[in-house]
Amino acid sequence: MDIIVTAPVALRATVQAARDNKEALRKRYAPAYVQKALEIERYAMAKPEIAQYANAKGKQNDSAPLLREIAEGGIEAALWELAKEHHVGLRAELRDIPIRQETVEVFNELDIDPYRLDSYGSWLCFVNNGAEVLTELRRQGYTEAAVIGYTTKDNKRLLYYSGVERFIVPPERYLDK
Repeated sequence: MDIIVTAPVALRATVQAARDNKEALRKRYAPAYVQKALEIERYAMAKPEIAQYANAKGKQNDSAPLLREIAEGGIEAALWELAKEHHVGLRAELRDIPIRQETVEVFNELDIDPYRLDSYGSWLCFVNNGAEVLTELRRQGYTEAAVIGYTTKDNKRLLYYSGVERFIVPPERYLDK
């Protein structure tokens, strides 16, 4: 199955970080750019009907939903949890995960990994026909949605960046069990 992310990650976290660090960011970036970071949350989507459409495209029999809002722990936690829930592995490309440049800049300045931050309003979906679902997402206005990888039958959960693979680390709550 293909893996789709419906909207850019870490938008709410970007707004909060920009608010908390406004003066420091203004020393490095133009005021208009900082203002854009403060307003970036508008690119997030509420629970979209399109996520339900994507879920219907991914569902097999009466299986659990194949979608999850990217919440606490960020995209990596959501990938891990959804793959664990469905007993699959995955391969995903970090470069394909939608992220706004303002998010990259804000968290680069703060030395924080934005891929591990909450991404409320963005959904992760496992679907059978990623190209078809992506076309529908874009038709519905989700212009930054992207196919970021695919599921596998093994249990390896891998994230790639420039050809280098690394295992996705389980969210901390799994380490205690």
